[in-house]
Amino acid sequence: MKVNFRKICLGNLLMFISQYMLIPILPVIMAEELNLSIATTGIMFLVTVLGMILVGPFYSYLMDAYKRKSLCIFTFAIVFIATIGYTLVHRPLELLLLCLVQGFAFGIANSSIITLGIDVNISDNRSKGNVILGWFTRLGMILGVGLGSTVYLNYNFETLITASVLVGCVGLLFIAALHIPFRAPIGMPVCSLDRFFLPHTFLFVLNMILIAFVPGVLFPLIHFKMGDTFLLDEWTVPYFAIAGGAFLLSVFLVQALKKQSLLIQALLGMTTMLCAICSLILFDSIAGQLLSAILLGIGLSIITPAFLFFFINLSSHCQRSTANTTHLLSWKIGVSLGVATSCYLTVNESSGAAFRTALYASALAIIFFIVISYPYYQKKKVR
Repeated sequence: MKVNFRKICLGNLLMFISQYMLIPILPVIMAEELNLSIATTGIMFLVTVLGMILVGPFYSYLMDAYKRKSLCIFTFAIVFIATIGYTLVHRPLELLLLCLVQGFAFGIANSSIITLGIDVNISDNRSKGNVILGWFTRLGMILGVGLGSTVYLNYNFETLITASVLVGCVGLLFIAALHIPFRAPIGMPVCSLDRFFLPHTFLFVLNMILIAFVPGVLFPLIHFKMGDTFLLDEWTVPYFAIAGGAFLLSVFLVQALKKQSLLIQALLGMTTMLCAICSLILFDSIAGQLLSAILLGIGLSIITPAFLFFFINLSSHCQRSTANTTHLLSWKIGVSLGVATSCYLTVNESSGAAFRTALYASALAIIFFIVISYPYYQKKKVR
């Protein structure tokens, strides 16, 4: 089972790297191809989230009616076909439909891989397995943005698409190599919130959206290059490549913080993110940008497992998969809203306005957590 779980984690990591390589790039490229404003294409990509929400109520039925491994492979294959499709788009309607299809497929694939991660773990290890898989998911996101920006800056969009698909295909090979025991269908209803959304975690959903909004605002700014804001001097090493490295290396710090309460971990993670944005605003230098990237990577690495534990601790024994999916959906919504907001603000105002918006969101996330989310958690937690 341990070997299977490692394959799931690696496959999940590579598939998220594959998709997040494109997030900071696509709004700009599609704007150029379709002769639209970047603000418009940034908002259009919110349709991907809409697709995930629309298909969400059918997750449980699909997981029950079809083989989960086959469903995961099939839907991720659709995601990669849609990725190639971005090179063929010529009309805004085609882009919207492509985003919608990719949202459908990506949502089902995410839910199925979370379910597979639970299937291969014994009951006592499933909460821990959820957190580990969630950490690999967030690592894939931040490394994907860093890698995608690096490839785009050094090569071109076609190379980026090729790299994205190749990385995703390697991830699919890990999933294809899994051995999943047969599970007989139990007759789930066609439409339900199971494996999709936990209604009683809605306050933490709002809190997660605020937190994920912050890196989302920063993702697209690599294109605008306001004074080479996200380049280290003359090196083509983007901001999020540094942040991704800090995220990966801070795993040792996260291990040391396990003895602290979830309250301390969450506040430390959010405060570190707030300091990262302050560094961008206050220090107009390479050193300030480097410090910001490191702080953001560390902050995200701390906040990821802490908040996932909040979702898991608010769920019952049979709802851990739903808790993980709800947590992931919150991140996706927050990141997508951040990207759309960044595209709009940077085009219509300046990158400084985007930084200030990220700062306000960081501060609001901390206040919301202290005043609303955490008191609610203390009253409603299951374990």
